[in-house]
Amino acid sequence: VSPVCSTPTVRCFPKQAKQVALNVLEALRVQCGGSSSTNALIKRTAKLTQVSERTLYKWTTETLKAGRVLSPKKRVGGRGRDRTKKLDDFDLSVLRRVVHTFFQRGEIPTIAKVVAHFEEDDTLPTVSAATMQRMLKKLGFRYKKRSRNAMLIEATHIVQCRRRYLRQIAELRRQGRPIFFTDETWVNAGHTRSRVWTDCTIQSAHQAHRSGLSTGVQNPSGKGGRLIVTHCGSEQGFVEGAAEVFRAKKNSGDYHDEMNGEHYENWFSRRLLPLLPPGSVIVMDNAPYHSLKQDKVPRMNSLKKDIQAWLSGKGVAWSSGMVKAELMQLVSSVNTGGERYRVDCIAEAAGHLVVRLPPYHCQLNPIELVWSDVKGFVASQNKTFKLQDVEPLVWQGITQVTVEKWKNYVQHIISEEDVMRKLDHIIDDVVDQGPAIVVNLEDDTTSSAEFSCDEDDEMIEPV
Repeated sequence: VSPVCSTPTVRCFPKQAKQVALNVLEALRVQCGGSSSTNALIKRTAKLTQVSERTLYKWTTETLKAGRVLSPKKRVGGRGRDRTKKLDDFDLSVLRRVVHTFFQRGEIPTIAKVVAHFEEDDTLPTVSAATMQRMLKKLGFRYKKRSRNAMLIEATHIVQCRRRYLRQIAELRRQGRPIFFTDETWVNAGHTRSRVWTDCTIQSAHQAHRSGLSTGVQNPSGKGGRLIVTHCGSEQGFVEGAAEVFRAKKNSGDYHDEMNGEHYENWFSRRLLPLLPPGSVIVMDNAPYHSLKQDKVPRMNSLKKDIQAWLSGKGVAWSSGMVKAELMQLVSSVNTGGERYRVDCIAEAAGHLVVRLPPYHCQLNPIELVWSDVKGFVASQNKTFKLQDVEPLVWQGITQVTVEKWKNYVQHIISEEDVMRKLDHIIDDVVDQGPAIVVNLEDDTTSSAEFSCDEDDEMIEPV
């Protein structure tokens, strides 16, 4: 009998390998006719198949319970795991800013330096070099190699989006249009300060009781339930009456999973827009629920009946004998004028304009600083870690953000915009210093050695 696997270090066997090993075990059982013990049969099967005895016992038990051979469970870790969820949008924007800051100092950034920066900052999570590479890829950076030096550069479309936004927002300010910023955030029931002063001389509750002291501030048992907060504001402060706070129904790692397009559009059209002055500009990011298409153009993966219905709605004739490829040819001949977002159309109908932030540039939205204030207030006041007590704290935290704070935050964002305008030119100059070969991070065949974190061999550069 051929071994199932020649290397006993394999951690995950495919279903077929399990079936072969169990077939061998059953064949030995029939051959022995009940004269050998199960333990002896398992040992003999382990020698023949190179599968450990413990694993064979496990497979036998699970097969008896399930009545069939089970496929291996999907790995939680590995390449398929989304480690970038370890960072929220604000952390990702900080990562982009950290990379750009190296260029402002005239210093070539490396992955090792960026990882070290995250480790030194107590407010940021610690991440490995491999995870840092994945996050940079998510932010639109590419790996660029020049002689024996390498760098990560920002994807062209990210730079184009940023430049377009910076020009547009500057022109709208020049026109004197009222500009409002909107966004969503979340607050957990267990939200509290991560660092507090602690009396390290108190070693136990008994010692604290005898000394007439305490063991310190109570810690939450977990994150608990979650509140989703939506609001809008400007240099004049929050838009009074626009706030919405509701309880999340599911505890996923991303609050974006809880909001949906219908819910957001209802808040946007019925609560926010009636409160804005005529001709307002509303700045938002490209979250999925902000970005539902008004008239979604069919794709090749669309259902055939949906493509046919879309063509009929456009007054385009088609025949039942056409296949999808032919129908899509008709779709491409229709001048749609470009796909538009439903939220943008709702705002336009009310006399307003929606402006989209560049991807992963939430540092250009002052409401992110506002959320930091609100959540900081909740963290300082949260004592019970119960959702019914945290919700009033959120409302109180909102009232703590004054008009003066809003003005300061908006001015800070304007300064950030000015820095980015200049920085893009600086990075162009650095990249142009020598010939370069671009290596796409999407290419899974690229050798891992090319992504070494040796500071002498690697640089990180946004373009």
